[in-house]
Amino acid sequence: GDYDRAIEALRANIERNKAHPEALGDTYLQLIKTYVFLGNDYKFRPQGREMSNINYRAARELIVDVLEKPELRHLKPEPAAEFPPEMITFFSEVRAQKFGNFRVVRLVPRNAVVMFDGDTLGTFPGDAMPGDTDLPIGTHRVQVRAAGYEDVVEDITISPSSTLERSYEMKKKRTTAW
Repeated sequence: GDYDRAIEALRANIERNKAHPEALGDTYLQLIKTYVFLGNDYKFRPQGREMSNINYRAARELIVDVLEKPELRHLKPEPAAEFPPEMITFFSEVRAQKFGNFRVVRLVPRNAVVMFDGDTLGTFPGDAMPGDTDLPIGTHRVQVRAAGYEDVVEDITISPSSTLERSYEMKKKRTTAW
């Protein structure tokens, strides 16, 4: 019925705009919301539990898909009042299972550039130090660079729903002049 048409239209919009995923955040949120509403609708019907679970599973899979796109990994169902509580819970659960955070707590020299898998890290939310949230779990390469200092390269492992904190104190490059 109406839900099926809405799902078809939203999926077609995502397909049409595949080349610009950053513009699709709202479309993904609406599609996930539709699956959650369907799940909620079936939940209290006689023999509706299985259809409810199928729709909830579709919502969760979409959340995984969307958060795995680097340009959409910070997507959240906000403002919370516009989304069903189940959807907010699903986003939290997926983030807790698939992502962690990385934060530099000390950096010498202070102007060093910290790279995470080849991309310059911005500042950690609410902090002046480099870092990021919603990073995929697993092994990643961190490089720290500053003019006049030896580069620091380290492989780190991001764990689910935790923040890895690191300190970097760089050594000055030795000069050949005596």
